[in-house]
Amino acid sequence: MDSSITLHDARQKNAELDQAFLTMAVFVYGFVAVIALISILNIINTTNTSVASKTRYLGVMRAVGMSGGQMDKMVLAEAATYSLTGCLAGCVLGVMLQRALIADLLSSFRIVWRFPLAQIILIWILTLLVTALSVISPLKRIKARGISEVIGSL
Repeated sequence: MDSSITLHDARQKNAELDQAFLTMAVFVYGFVAVIALISILNIINTTNTSVASKTRYLGVMRAVGMSGGQMDKMVLAEAATYSLTGCLAGCVLGVMLQRALIADLLSSFRIVWRFPLAQIILIWILTLLVTALSVISPLKRIKARGISEVIGSL
């Protein structure tokens, strides 16, 4: 056998690259899950705080003739405005960051950036769902109190 010929086995190198990619994916998705949980809690907390701070105002509005349905729509519109504004800003900044990271750091792995349309649609749907669910509890608390009780606390 000729001593100038060397044989290399690429299986170990490929396995190490796959393991590194899997480790990085677990870290990134774990980070995304924590951010999503913080975002959900932030939407709920903002809605609760907003409704609690407007308890007297909502009581006065009910006293002058606002129906329960109108109050529901008003609170939902405010919560949706907060949530969707944050969602829009987060999606725009997130897509820009993702594109920059893939172009700068992962181009050596031959990863091509594609616009994450499915993920963005999922984020918007989840944001709308969390927003709709977050107004239920505060509105129940407001409606459970009598109009005179709310106005009497002025």
